Amino acid sequence: VASYIAYALGKLKIRNQLIESAAGLNAEMISFASPRDAVIAISFSPYAPAAIEEARVISEQGVPIVAITDSSFSPLAQFARVWFEVAEADFAGFRSLSATMALAMALTVAVGEKRRDTGGKRKA
Repeated sequence: VASYIAYALGKLKIRNQLIESAAGLNAEMISFASPRDAVIAISFSPYAPAAIEEARVISEQGVPIVAITDSSFSPLAQFARVWFEVAEADFAGFRSLSATMALAMALTVAVGEKRRDTGGKRKA
């Protein structure tokens, strides 16, 4: 889901950074985030501990977080300014992600439209 959002924002020529490093550079990448940025954080039960810890660090840096999760009781929700609660069908432990992908597409298009309406400029 996060990879799709990064891809779609890139196609819309919106600068973004997917924080997903096999080299273990997540902490270094996160350290560059500032309150002028925004983070989309995604985690579902059983909630990846790394995602929750990264959200905590990011929120302490004053970076606004938009969370996509499965419950208002998700540990991710406590760090988010806004969260989207997505209920997905679960088949023997496999989440379908259909609703989550639809939300990801809607958010991406909405950001693109907002940027177009403001001439592609970020608010200060």
